[in-house]
Amino acid sequence: MKELVSFRKNKKKYAQKSKADGKSNVVSFILQTLADPHVKVALIHAGKRLRKKKTSTRKCDLNPVFNEAVSFDISLEMMNNVDLLLSVMHENDPVGCVLIGVHATGKELEHWKAMRTVDRPVANWHKLQEPKKFY
Repeated sequence: MKELVSFRKNKKKYAQKSKADGKSNVVSFILQTLADPHVKVALIHAGKRLRKKKTSTRKCDLNPVFNEAVSFDISLEMMNNVDLLLSVMHENDPVGCVLIGVHATGKELEHWKAMRTVDRPVANWHKLQEPKKFY
């Protein structure tokens, strides 16, 4: 299960935008039941969830596509110590997650660094991980 995530920094407001374009195959996690998925995005600083936002829910959709922007106002100082936790949810249960930010590793960290250095949206596919790693 993968999720396409696009980031863009806003120089004027120092805002962080996350666009969840998740084409996720929720079938394997929800055992082929009718799914009502949405994506929850949490802003994490020093291990605490400061803010959270979510996309709209896609009713009865096993292969949802989310094309929605979620934004947080983040100071330039704070950008050096924050993460975004994106969770694909079914009702109130997480079915897959990805952590992107300064405490991430591998492709997720590289995506975060790329977003901070270029002046255009940066999109990458990320493999969703088991929720128990984050919850």
